[in-house]
Amino acid sequence: MLIALKPTKQTLLSALYYAALIKEAGFPSDVVNIIPGDGPECGYAIAVHAHIDKAACTSSVEIGKKIQEAATKSNLKCVTFEL
Repeated sequence: MLIALKPTKQTLLSALYYAALIKEAGFPSDVVNIIPGDGPECGYAIAVHAHIDKAACTSSVEIGKKIQEAATKSNLKCVTFEL
């Protein structure tokens, strides 16, 4: 299982702290990945990545539709939205 977390610019430090707690808890280093970066570019990469089986997203309806469309083109991953 691969977990990718793409935080917003406003929550980047919280996400990095979360990563430190995950490491401290003993998770393998390649299970949880924090991906800082540009929202549209990183979000699309997560949506189409064949080894990511589930994505959760907090976004606008417009962006949610784009993510859902991209996700169906890769591995039909399950996507959960908070729009």
